[in-house]
Parts: sequence; C-alpha cells; structure tokens
Amino acid sequence: MLVNLQTTHRPQTLRAAQALLSMPGNYPIYGSGGYLFRMENALRRDVQAAVDLSELVSNMVKRYPNDQLFISGAATLQAVSETVHRGAEVIKGEFPATLRNTLTIGDLLMELPSNSLSLALLYGLGAQIDTPRTGEDDLIELGRWFGLSVQERRQHIVQGVVIWKYAEPWRFAVAKVSRTPADAPIVGALGFAYAGETNPGSYAVVVGVEPHPVRYHSGLVATVEDYKGSAAYRTEMARILSEQAIEAAEHLARQG
Repeated sequence: MLVNLQTTHRPQTLRAAQALLSMPGNYPIYGSGGYLFRMENALRRDVQAAVDLSELVSNMVKRYPNDQLFISGAATLQAVSETVHRGAEVIKGEFPATLRNTLTIGDLLMELPSNSLSLALLYGLGAQIDTPRTGEDDLIELGRWFGLSVQERRQHIVQGVVIWKYAEPWRFAVAKVSRTPADAPIVGALGFAYAGETNPGSYAVVVGVEPHPVRYHSGLVATVEDYKGSAAYRTEMARILSEQAIEAAEHLARQG
C-alpha cells in the first residue's frame, strides 16, 4: 500500500509537472501508475504525492515512414505488443494479459525489473527516452537510464521512447532458464538478427547477469549472485543462452 500518499496533482503544463517532480516524495503516474504498487516497500513508503501526467503524455504507438517507432510513455504494454509485432512474443511471454493492459512503458522504465526481456528488447533496438528535462539532452540512451537511481528517474517526464530504425525484417528469439517455463528468467537472452541482409549482424542482450540488461560479449562476467544462481552459474548460462538465442534468431531471419 501507498501508506504515505497524501494527494494527486494533475498539472496542465510540462513546466508545472517538472516543478512538482523536482520536489521530494513526488512520483509520476503514467496511465494507472502500476509501477508504484510493484516497488519495494521502502520505496512505496516514500511516495507522498502522485503527479498524474495524463494531460501531458499520450498513449499512442506510432510507426513513421522512415522506420522510426515512437512509443508514448502512457502506452500500455498491450498496445506495444499489437504494434511491434515481432516483439509481441517477448512482451506476452513476460507479462500476462492483465498486466499488459495495465502497465505502461512509463511504468516499465520507472520500475526497471532487472530480469525483464521486454527491457532487453528496447535496449537491443537502441531505444532512447524522450524527456523535456531542462538543462539536459532531450533524448536519453536507455543504457544511461539504467544507471539512474529511482530518485533520479522520477524527476524525468517520460514522454516516450524513440527507436530510430525499426523495420519488419528484425527477428527476435528468446532463450532462458527459470524455475518453471512460465516464470521470469533467472538468466535470459534475447537474440537479434536482421532478415533484410545477406549476412545479418546478429547479437544478443542478456538479463540476470547485471542489475539491468546488457549486450553480451565474450568474457562477460556476472555481477549478480543470489539463492537462484551463483555468479559463476549466471556467467556460464549467459554464454550458452546468448548462443542459442542468436542461432534461433538467425534461423528465423533465413526463413524470411
């Protein structure tokens, strides 16, 4: 429960919203604000006021003729899966329908689940976050966003996510180890291959080895270690799963 929540603000301008979010204890709401209820208890207790951004952040997902893809901060994960067809399997494999219709891209970017393959999908496609934060670049690379604390993230308004080159020839494949097939991965890999090229530049993004998704490279060593798996186990599984995911993605790419 959000035991210390006192009020909800509904600003009508970005400047007013930014001023509210600069104050301690104020957290943004994208759509239903589902991430607030999924945070650790200590963080939930820090929420004193919610800043409803429904008047300022849209829920659209739009493809442009130049292959640019824009996903608004209030777009639900279900809306994304319906538009990003090749990524639908990734999103649907991670979130049940109830959560896909509730959680938004803004929620996902505020929560940053460490083992999220949907985040790995955005990261692997070179997603950048569109934010009007004064005094900084308007676009923040997802890799830099991963390095921000929740206190830093809450002060940004996620207007949307921009993927500059998204085209149908992309093929994705998932490989993971988990307690059951339906569970979140202990270690997972998402392979990428581009079917529009004779020799696609394939690669993999892995989760479960660091606190956020990372692009796999030879010699990668896990820093995460818990009761689900040692760092050595996660390191070895990242290598195996990345190879499997790339091979599967290349197979899909060859099929066209």
